[in-house]
Amino acid sequence: MNTCAYEDCSNKPKGRGLCHKHFVQEREAGTLRKNWPTELEKFRANNPDRYPGCSESGCDLLSSRRGLCDKHYYARKEEGTLPAPLHIKWINTDGSRKTCPISGCDRPIYMGGLCRPHYSYKMSGRDPEDYEDLKVCPSPGCGRAMRPTSQICKRCNQFRWRYSLTVEQVISLNENRVCLNPGCGSSERVHLDHDHSCCPPNKFETSHKKSCGKCVRGWLCSPCNKALGMLQENPRRIEGLLEYLESHS
Repeated sequence: MNTCAYEDCSNKPKGRGLCHKHFVQEREAGTLRKNWPTELEKFRANNPDRYPGCSESGCDLLSSRRGLCDKHYYARKEEGTLPAPLHIKWINTDGSRKTCPISGCDRPIYMGGLCRPHYSYKMSGRDPEDYEDLKVCPSPGCGRAMRPTSQICKRCNQFRWRYSLTVEQVISLNENRVCLNPGCGSSERVHLDHDHSCCPPNKFETSHKKSCGKCVRGWLCSPCNKALGMLQENPRRIEGLLEYLESHS
């Protein structure tokens, strides 16, 4: 069995031919890449434009992240003085995403240098330039590509099946994805709520199906949804909490 590259060390190597103890020791000293080169390090050395040197003056190590080598990155991380993240090739200097390069498309780049519909079209094995043959999911806020014979995309159709909804119901629900709690109204991390007394988790043969469709109530944000579950959806317990707050305010 291979052992650590350090002399008199019989531990099993974890990375760069070193055991965990010596790997951390070399990394903290900032000599890990200089003393233990790898194929990735050779690639970085042969591509200086893509992997420049450390931005700290007097440091000849290659940059690892944020334009710094491992030694200076961890040192400045402890100090809380890390530089801002470098903008990737699809991000503008103001933080906004660049638009799709396909002519006539103004959607933001999603992945692979293309917007979501063109990227999905490309992953299906077709030329993104022929995107006119592909429809876009009509569900609000979706924008995924779908087959010309489909009514909604595959992802929305899975959601429709999971809650036993119709296509019209899916589109209607996605038009206003906000928490229906009058005291909340959050639009982050919303979940579709349904009556668990009608459709408990063990009602269906598959665990992926959630509801029969008749007991779907609407969107709730994650905190409100968890609170409702903790209170066992008991109106009396909810009213009791309100009375408790009023009496102790």
